[in-house]
Amino acid sequence: MSMLVFYINRAGKHLDPQQRAILEQAKQELRRLYNGLDKVH
Repeated sequence: MSMLVFYINRAGKHLDPQQRAILEQAKQELRRLYNGLDKVH
């Protein structure tokens, strides 16, 4: 997750909006997965 955020931040305004949307979607999915794991442990 941190590497994904790092990549998004480093790319900044040069990141294609469509690619940014895909990466933001990936962040949301990772959050869902990690939050689900917290409930299991």
